[in-house]
Amino acid sequence: MKIDDVEAELNDLNKYPDVTSLKQAGSSILTTEDKRKRKRATIIKSILRRLAEEQSIMALGT
Repeated sequence: MKIDDVEAELNDLNKYPDVTSLKQAGSSILTTEDKRKRKRATIIKSILRRLAEEQSIMALGT
């Protein structure tokens, strides 16, 4: 899934109406420090940054 698609998905207020649901969606990739943040935009940026890092690492392996 492309980063733009993930961003659109996370910005969908019907699926993720509050910050808690965003944190649950990104619980496997967010660090403890990222989970303490309270702003929606900051959490989304953290999730996208971690996904981009993981995608770049996977690209190096192929």
